[in-house]
Amino acid sequence: MKNKFLEGDWIKASRKGKRESLNKEGYVLKVSEDDILVRFLSGNTLVVPKSWAENLDEALTEDDLRALIDLSLDLRDEHLFRMCVCDVICKLFRTNKKNRSTRPQFC
Repeated sequence: MKNKFLEGDWIKASRKGKRESLNKEGYVLKVSEDDILVRFLSGNTLVVPKSWAENLDEALTEDDLRALIDLSLDLRDEHLFRMCVCDVICKLFRTNKKNRSTRPQFC
């Protein structure tokens, strides 16, 4: 069964070759029938066969979100930045029961 990928999914691309190996994490920019276009944490993009990729765990920790915020700032990706900041704020309000009445509307 082939992995199903969607735009925005975080993946790990792995391949061992005779000359070079690939072992990087990034997110999917575009999906085609056999390949995916991935932007890696380094900022580089590469077309990768789906057979080389695996979806990463979908549960993000607060530290993961903060790392994504840093990445979004480095990449100047405003949409990713806003999504991650919103998720961090919502996580903070869920864990702080005292402030439930002041919880932002977007959470």
